[in-house]
Amino acid sequence: MQLRSSIIEGLLHEENKPFVNEDFRKCLYYCKGFFPISMSRLYVLKRLGYEESNVLATNIYDITKDPIDSSTYLRTALKKSFPIIFQASQNAIGQSEMKKDGTYNIGYLKPKRGVLDFTHSICDIVSDFLNNGDSDLYNPPLFGVGLDHVDVKGDIPIGRSLRFVKEAINTETITHLTLDGSEKFKPFSKGRIDIYKAYVEVFRSALDFLNKTNIEVMDLEFCTGELNYIGNDTTPHYPDGEEISMLPICFNSSIENEDILYKTYLLNTLKLYVANLGTTHHGNDQEKLLKISLAEIWQKALEKSNFVSPVLHGTTGSSESTFLIASKSCYKINIAGSLLRIILENLSSSHKKILGFNSFDEKSKYLCSKFNTIDKDSKLINTKKLEKEFLRYCKINTIRKISNKNEKVIRKPLYGRNKIAKIIFTKLEDNLR
Repeated sequence: MQLRSSIIEGLLHEENKPFVNEDFRKCLYYCKGFFPISMSRLYVLKRLGYEESNVLATNIYDITKDPIDSSTYLRTALKKSFPIIFQASQNAIGQSEMKKDGTYNIGYLKPKRGVLDFTHSICDIVSDFLNNGDSDLYNPPLFGVGLDHVDVKGDIPIGRSLRFVKEAINTETITHLTLDGSEKFKPFSKGRIDIYKAYVEVFRSALDFLNKTNIEVMDLEFCTGELNYIGNDTTPHYPDGEEISMLPICFNSSIENEDILYKTYLLNTLKLYVANLGTTHHGNDQEKLLKISLAEIWQKALEKSNFVSPVLHGTTGSSESTFLIASKSCYKINIAGSLLRIILENLSSSHKKILGFNSFDEKSKYLCSKFNTIDKDSKLINTKKLEKEFLRYCKINTIRKISNKNEKVIRKPLYGRNKIAKIIFTKLEDNLR
């Protein structure tokens, strides 16, 4: 990866301008924009008040070679110069591994090669746009590729989550990791010492999935809890500003025994975080459980730390007002089931029959493993409503066109060894002939 970075950046360096053909430089500058990027610099600019836009993270349910969802989102975001993250959860794309009872644990999208099915699908659509796009019409896309909810529940058999992360990072395509240790949030009481110990355990469990893997070009998001409970209490727990301000201290304690270089990197890197705002996954929010305004309180409590922003999760069925409030304080907004609903409900009758889709509910995502069985001919798939809904979510969540000035700061490509790189170097060879 370092070699590819040195070659590309070296050829584009100002001192080498007299030795590199201008058309070649123009082609290279355009092509390198098709590598995925970390969004950390955008988050920094946003916190400092130099950037207005948030980042929309869309969960991907079609991981075939010709996906309905990711191709639509990329095409739309490309036209508007919107920042976007394509992500998929371990629960969806986790590799098949045998459990102690002889049964197999595999993601509900039934991937043949685990995370590779997802990353290859994203690389395929990006490569298609690179090959067929018009550099005079649009800037290169600002996109990241992420893993959503790598968690304790998926760590069966033991070590599965760690292997999932390692395989994903080896693709040299992933720029975002959501590490979820929230299953370990089990304080006995609301006392600060109990809460502190619970968060330390949450962070330790989450970091175990990394196993000191090199993550220098990745954004880290820590899920500390969603609808958490204290002890035997049946009322959901919502962290206040004082509690959330403990996160940096708890994180520091969780890595106190790590070696100095790894520890220093983890301490200094930006962190996104997830805590309970009351929204629910793949279900309709209950108004009485929503406390979206807490996001603003958390931001103020952590404004002098590198816990840069809360993330809004569990947005299936969330109201427009929920997004409008959350997007003022959450720099990353996750959209999953709401867009999946649009996809499924706008399929043809014959496609619905093949998938077995009748009406949308929390189990509809399991039907998506059959996307490879339907004809993806553009004449048969209507994506106009999906594009319209994607743009609506962008609007209400403050997803904006990034200025050219800020784009140069934000864009730090992950020069991975993948299909995107292969296509780029092929185009450069053609340009030299």
